[in-house]
Amino acid sequence: MGRKLRRRPVPSLIIAALAGQVVIAAGVLAVLAVLNGPGLSRPAAPRPAVSAPTIAQGPGEAVPAYYAALARVPATGLHAAGITIRATMSGKVLAAVQPPAPYTTFSVVAATSTASTWIVAASRQSGRYQALPAASGVLGAGPTQLYLLAYSPVTGTTRIAALPVPAMPALAIWGAALSPDGSRLAVAVVPSERVHQIRVYALGRAAAAGGLPSGGALQGTWTAATRMPSLFAFGDQPLGPQALSWAADDRTLAFNWQGPGLQDPGLSLGGLRLLDTGGTGGQLLAGSRLAVRVPFPGFTCLGALVMTSNGQAVFCNGVKNGGPPDGYRVSAIAQFSAATGKQVRQLAPVQDKHAAIPPYACLQWASPDGSVIVAGRWQSDGRTSHLAAISAIGPGYTRPIPPAPDAGQVAW
Repeated sequence: MGRKLRRRPVPSLIIAALAGQVVIAAGVLAVLAVLNGPGLSRPAAPRPAVSAPTIAQGPGEAVPAYYAALARVPATGLHAAGITIRATMSGKVLAAVQPPAPYTTFSVVAATSTASTWIVAASRQSGRYQALPAASGVLGAGPTQLYLLAYSPVTGTTRIAALPVPAMPALAIWGAALSPDGSRLAVAVVPSERVHQIRVYALGRAAAAGGLPSGGALQGTWTAATRMPSLFAFGDQPLGPQALSWAADDRTLAFNWQGPGLQDPGLSLGGLRLLDTGGTGGQLLAGSRLAVRVPFPGFTCLGALVMTSNGQAVFCNGVKNGGPPDGYRVSAIAQFSAATGKQVRQLAPVQDKHAAIPPYACLQWASPDGSVIVAGRWQSDGRTSHLAAISAIGPGYTRPIPPAPDAGQVAW
């Protein structure tokens, strides 16, 4: 990340796939570990109550028992995508959800800190919006409304409620995240190519434990008005599922920034920035600090940087610099310290010297304490294979997960 998003010699399909956490297919594995050795402090920060169990596989955080999957859609034309709720360990479809009227397709599904609760976006489709697809790969997303989707494992039913964010063009929404206690919603908005905002809403009813909001109000707006156009300042594509992430204090918000700097409009301040949302708004860049700068020596992040809710670890998809001539043959998921900004380790390395477009490691989920991640391998044919839960701080063991070939973007 640096002066411009499109500066890297990487096909836009790869960036879109990494940012959107692309498609799940066959060959799925799970790896969880007895966690030991140096790394993040433990125990993890307190978590809100959850409405579904997690899969107990060892003394660290476990992968939630259910995930939401946005249907895979063709790379051309306008195709509507529904959402299915699936059991992580069996792949069984537990519920199917269609977008509420008047919207025709879902265009994003993003995780929250509450198991079985997700942020989703529902959109109307139009051919005029195909120039810049959503991160999920859904084409033609026009007017879009954000919702909170909850699944009850007891009744096997789903509920959906609109979040207190005005409907707006999909290309104006670059990310959304719910605070760990479910009381606040942050949305990254780009109303114009020179104006970038993070808006924080107070929800009328806490969304923790599967509760749905009953209205809400805008609490604060932080704005960066840049002198240079920078449509991609918040990330690779609109409706990114990992553009924003909250710390457990429900006040510190991490956001990806790839736009112009504070003084020199051409200065790169690419990386993950931390914003204190305790006030009522102000200057986005002056009011935040850089936690992890990218590109980092020896590694280039290609996807969003994601901070764990305990505020200690940051993960991103990317490539190891050096090696083969193009420098993009070895992909991995890098872990950084949020305190020092330095790289701690690289996980899930992927290399294929024989592929014209090599596979890439892609981050799907990270536990609140950073001890476990879910990673996959994006293939050039548009599928994600070898999905696995991996110990971030120690050795692990494998556990198979059945494939979900019809699933696209997923969120736990």
